[in-house]
Amino acid sequence: MSNVKRALAVAAGAISGKMINDFIQRRSINKVSGEEEDLLGLPTKVSKYSTPAITLGVGAATALLSKSQLAKDLSLGVMASGAVGVTQAFFGKDLSSLQSADEPVELMYGDVLPGVGEATYDALPTANEAAQAYVPEVAPSNELEDEMAGIDEDILL
Repeated sequence: MSNVKRALAVAAGAISGKMINDFIQRRSINKVSGEEEDLLGLPTKVSKYSTPAITLGVGAATALLSKSQLAKDLSLGVMASGAVGVTQAFFGKDLSSLQSADEPVELMYGDVLPGVGEATYDALPTANEAAQAYVPEVAPSNELEDEMAGIDEDILL
């Protein structure tokens, strides 16, 4: 059970490290220079390296200086998050996922999966296209006749 707590603490540290990194790298426009900068006032080119490096350094320092095992585990997660950020900035690629959901999967054998067959598919219509193509089917009804059938003719005159 102790190992599960430690693993959860490291995972929570990694998530919080990513959140801290994203918070610091939030962009704003400098009112004096008119350039885009992050929370620390660093330009974009410097910020993509420095912010994960700061996150990595804070995580490492906290892991070395803290006496609590929980704090050490949390800071190891923060440090790992910073290390991933530095690596991604260095390679200029998002290494935390294989592909984004918007990119089509490129198959090694063309459009045929070995043992499965053809893997091509038709794209579903967007919500706007589906709404424009919607034609409601209205069934004919005799509502007025049904309502009038229950009314006495003497009342109408």
